[in-house]
Amino acid sequence: MVLVGLYLALFCVDSGRVAATSSPTSTPSFAITTCDSAAVAVGAASCMSLPSDGRIVEYYTTQKTWENARVFCDNRGLKMLSIHSDAETRAIFSLMETTDDPNGQNSRRAWIGLSDGATEGTWVWDDNSITDYFNWYPGEPAANNVNTNCVHFFGPSKAGSTFWTQAFEKHWNDAQCTNTMRFFCSPPFG
Repeated sequence: MVLVGLYLALFCVDSGRVAATSSPTSTPSFAITTCDSAAVAVGAASCMSLPSDGRIVEYYTTQKTWENARVFCDNRGLKMLSIHSDAETRAIFSLMETTDDPNGQNSRRAWIGLSDGATEGTWVWDDNSITDYFNWYPGEPAANNVNTNCVHFFGPSKAGSTFWTQAFEKHWNDAQCTNTMRFFCSPPFG
């Protein structure tokens, strides 16, 4: 819902609704919601509603390979997260920022549902939605490595990290699908 230049995002929780607003040009300030009981039962760390279409995103801090994360989401009746705008990127970053443990490199990365596993160089979302938005880190995807077929999202950088800095934040990178990372599940886009 758009009201005089402000986005109004409603977040469903078991006990009611919580509203948060943000200017379209600023970093959104999202209320991280209580996950529903089914998500909590299988280990969701936190949940939120995307500002663009209201999809509920479940963020899992258990680390899995990309394929194991995909199967996990499928078993929940969901897909791995597809991202379609800068606003969604900022929202996902905000979710990670408020959830993440400051320890460990992999706690700052999470699988999203993008892969070129079927055809090298043809990136497809797990939910089969249109690939209308990309947010690669400069120089990515790695054109010289056919073994990096799955995509992860860089969350908040860890203070003092030698692996990455704030320049990586909110960007995507292709990686080996057998790496283990946190991940996101959500209903299909659209």
